[in-house]
Order: sequence, then C-alpha cells, then structure tokens
Amino acid sequence: MASELLEYKSKSLLPKKEDEEEIDPKDTLIKKLVDYKRYKEITEIFKELESERGNVFTKTPSNYNDFDEKVVKSDELSVDDLVEAFKRFRERIIYEKPLNTKITTRELSVTDRIKSIRSLLKNKKRINFMDLFEVRTKKYVVVTFLSILEMSKDNEIKISQEGNFKEIVIEGLK
Repeated sequence: MASELLEYKSKSLLPKKEDEEEIDPKDTLIKKLVDYKRYKEITEIFKELESERGNVFTKTPSNYNDFDEKVVKSDELSVDDLVEAFKRFRERIIYEKPLNTKITTRELSVTDRIKSIRSLLKNKKRINFMDLFEVRTKKYVVVTFLSILEMSKDNEIKISQEGNFKEIVIEGLK
C-alpha cells in the first residue's frame, strides 16, 4: 500500500504529457483502499469463526462391534418360552405389592446377615438369590441386599445369571 501511495505522489508531482490518457490514480487508489478495508473486515469475521470452531469438539467414530450384545433371535424362542416368561412376570408382581411392616425392637445388622449368608454358603456352594429372603420384611430385604453387595465387593461371592429373566445364582468364592 505504501508503494501505491508513493507512485500516486510521484505522478502528481511530475508534469503530465499531452498524449497520455488520463486515468485518475486517485480513483484507483481509493478503490484499492476500499478493497483493503473489506479484506480486513472479512479477516475479522474469519477470526471469530475460527475461535468459535475451536470450542467445538468431535468424537471419532466408534466401532459398533464393541457394543455387540447377545440378542435372542425370535426363531430361537417358542410359545412355551413366552408363557414361562409371563409366569415369572406374574410372580414378580406379587413381590411389588407393598410389604406389611411392623415396628420391632430386634436389630438386624449387615455384618450379622453376612455371617448368616456365609454359613449358608458353607453348607451349599450355590444358592438361589430368592432363597436368601426367608423373611419378607422391608428391613430384612434391604439388609440382605446390602450384605450381598458388600460380599460381592469383597470378592467373597460370585453372582451369575444364565440369561434374561433366569434365576440369579450366588456362589461362594472363599
């Protein structure tokens, strides 16, 4: 831009020849200055867009094979399987009914329940999950469930289930 200004200044100081076409350098200079101003404005817009894009993070595509779940195909199921699943569903509804609760003075602790589950596992190596709930009071169910979780955390038991809606089996590891 500085060279353009020097050229304009030098031409304005030099005497003009009569046979030269007069192209006003002032107009071309003004046009170039206006274009330069537009470039600067567009550059500012591009800088803003670049900073906004810097705030966007994308995730690389995932491999769907990592999320492959074992799905039972409908041709492997029969009407008997459906009837059996419905029976188990009906049995579960009974357990969803509100429990009758009574206030008692007997305290039940998680450590005591863990000891009783350990003694059960010494007699039997495998226990059905539902067999652990001899008493169906809310407090007993909660304490038993917490005991199972604690024992699982300490790797004292192994909890397994062969398929969806199948029985849950607990095995002693120690």
